[in-house]
Amino acid sequence: MNEGLSFIIADDETMLHSVLRRGVQMSFPGYTIKAEIVENGAELYAKVASQYDAGQPYHGIVTDHNMPKKTGLQAIIELQERGIVIPTLIITGKGSEEIIARLPGLARTTLLVKPFPMEVFIETAKLVWPEYVRVPATTA
Repeated sequence: MNEGLSFIIADDETMLHSVLRRGVQMSFPGYTIKAEIVENGAELYAKVASQYDAGQPYHGIVTDHNMPKKTGLQAIIELQERGIVIPTLIITGKGSEEIIARLPGLARTTLLVKPFPMEVFIETAKLVWPEYVRVPATTA
C-alpha cells in the first residue's frame, strides 16, 4: 500500500519550489507526497492553521525564513503559540543568527543554511521526520 504524506513548502523564490518538492520526494521513497506551495509567511500560517483546524494537519513544513508579509520563523512561532506543532525545516541564507537564538524555544524545528547540496537536504529531512524513513528489507 502506498501511503501519502502532506507537506507545505513556503518560499518566495519560485525557482526553488520544484527543487524543494523534489527534495521532500527523494527523502521519503515509497510514499506519495502531496506538497502544497505558498509564497510568504502569512500564507504559510493561514494554510497550516486551516488544515489543522479541519483535522487534516500537514505531516511537515519546509519553509524559507526571509519572505514577504511574515518570515518563516514568525509563522512557526505563531503556530506553536496556538499549540500547532508540526515538524519543521527552516531554510535560510540570511538571518540564521536570529533563528539559532530562537530554536531552543521551538519544538521539532530544525535549521538548514543555504546553499546546500540535495544530499544534505535529504539527510536533514530524514532527521527532522524520522518516523517516515523506511528501512529497506534485508534478504537472507
